[in-house]
Amino acid sequence: MKESNLFWQHLRIAGFVPGLTTGTGSGTPPPNAAGGLIGVENGVVGTSGLGFTSLIVCFSNLPEKVATAVDAQMDDARSATGQIRAQLQATANPFTDPPRPRTTWKPV
Repeated sequence: MKESNLFWQHLRIAGFVPGLTTGTGSGTPPPNAAGGLIGVENGVVGTSGLGFTSLIVCFSNLPEKVATAVDAQMDDARSATGQIRAQLQATANPFTDPPRPRTTWKPV
């Protein structure tokens, strides 16, 4: 298991992140509120780390409006500089959750 997956498994074991604590799926990144994933990695210059060289927390699938608001409120409001940075998501998120059955409401 990769180190970033062990990170999530350890957070689950400690009770900070919900989900399985052992077996398949225990180290998968958790979903964020926008239906994307939360990831953790070490930034390496010249890769997808956006110029960071330390630990990075990533959020995928964030709508531009949300990302812009977070950057404006917590950083310098510029997507290419500061401590909060953004890039266009080039691929779809991996499948992580089976579809939930829809509930049909009937008037009484």
